[in-house]
Amino acid sequence: MWKNTVFIPSMGIYGACMLLGSCANGFALRGDAAVSSVELEIQRAEVMRDIVTQGHDDQPEPMIEVPSGPLVLNLSDAVAMAVEQNPGLRVSALAPLIEQVQEDVARAAFDPVLNAEASYQREQSDNDAAVGAGLVGMQQLLPAGTRLELAADYADSHGDVADIRSAGYRLKVTQPLLQGMGRSVNLAELRLAEMQTGISRFEFRATVERFVAQVEAAYWDVLVARSAIAIFERSLLIAEEQAEEIQERIRLGDVGASELAAAVAETASRRQNLIAARSAADKAKLQLLRLLSPAGASPWERELTLSEPARVVIQALGAIDVHVAAGFAGRSDLKQALLEVDKGDVEIMRTRNGLLPRLDVFAQLGGSLYARSFADAPDEDDDVFIGRVGATYEYSLGARAERARYRSAQVSQEQTFHALENMKNLIQQEIRGAYVEVTHMAEQITASTATRKLREQVLEIEQEKFRLGTSTALSVAQASRDFIASQISEIEAQVAYRKALLDLYLSDGTLLERRGVQVQ
Repeated sequence: MWKNTVFIPSMGIYGACMLLGSCANGFALRGDAAVSSVELEIQRAEVMRDIVTQGHDDQPEPMIEVPSGPLVLNLSDAVAMAVEQNPGLRVSALAPLIEQVQEDVARAAFDPVLNAEASYQREQSDNDAAVGAGLVGMQQLLPAGTRLELAADYADSHGDVADIRSAGYRLKVTQPLLQGMGRSVNLAELRLAEMQTGISRFEFRATVERFVAQVEAAYWDVLVARSAIAIFERSLLIAEEQAEEIQERIRLGDVGASELAAAVAETASRRQNLIAARSAADKAKLQLLRLLSPAGASPWERELTLSEPARVVIQALGAIDVHVAAGFAGRSDLKQALLEVDKGDVEIMRTRNGLLPRLDVFAQLGGSLYARSFADAPDEDDDVFIGRVGATYEYSLGARAERARYRSAQVSQEQTFHALENMKNLIQQEIRGAYVEVTHMAEQITASTATRKLREQVLEIEQEKFRLGTSTALSVAQASRDFIASQISEIEAQVAYRKALLDLYLSDGTLLERRGVQVQ
């Protein structure tokens, strides 16, 4: 059984490296909240599962029997199969993962940075000396804006006059008080990356919605084309029988020989229509096969048996306001627009903070230990402790660049608000227009059915008059063409109604829920 679920695939080894790197300092950032250790263990387990799975590419794959017979599908099966197997949809599913990588890039700003240095120096002069030195340190920025710096160094000097050893340490804490202060400012880049990931996910959901609608439309196109073939095959058979009947009546002298030309021409016309209908059906089938992407050695050659009936029962629609409310609550493009508004708020907050002067306070603790050894004197040891506090101030006179960025963020946000209001108007129009179309298509079904019945009566009357000698073969052919057209119009009205419902559910954002498709 096909599963009506769309999964965004795992990031694999590359995503594993990014995830483990972001967790190296013992915590992960998600907006303003920290991820619990249990969640981290779950993430690590999933990552290791992906690595283990991908690490066995050299193992022989089990033999899988690929189906190659005809596909027997109702509408739900077709949607589920297409959602699960279409490669184009898989391409779109990777977009949120690409955006999600930027979250790890933003989190990397809070990763600790380790630095180390080692050197050796030898000096040849009146006092030959050799100096070996080393330094190791670590720096880290915290979400509140606090910067931690820790360093330790060691030096060992050997000379003709004296040997000197020194070791030191330094701890410095710097805290911004104006620009750069607070979690909201320092986590702004991460929040923007998370919002962009959310936008990408809603874009993917909208892609799935359009794809499902495309599959359903292709399904109905195949049914319409095949119904047309059946109608033209029956009409061709009737035309051939009528031509044979006219030939027999001409032989008996009941009608003139001139009646045969119209009957033969009508037969040729219907054969031509049948060829065109078969061509349209083959093209519609290829379109549906492309969307379904069935497995097998020759997927393009597989036969399709569609079990869904073309005729439809007219459904009672709810109030138009219910569909509009559903659209405002569930439309993916509207949710994207709301996230764009949130991004604008974050950008305004960040650029407003950039207008402030930079005022940082710092506290530093450090110490050194010296040991001296002289050739003609006793050894000496010295301990030094250093404590220092202070502040730094920086301000750009005029701050034209900062003011320009802030003003740009404000104008962009105003533009986003107007775009959001315009989108709401467009959604209103789209939903209401789709609602009206469904109502009209329901009326078209009733009208087309009545027309088909009347055309059938007209054809029967013309055929009876022709048998009585009061009508011509041309009149019968015209009535027959009208009846065929009414049959096709009736089927097209049935499918047009289904497509109108499809457009309504697509416009109010409920299509996936109604079709049981989940995007995870």
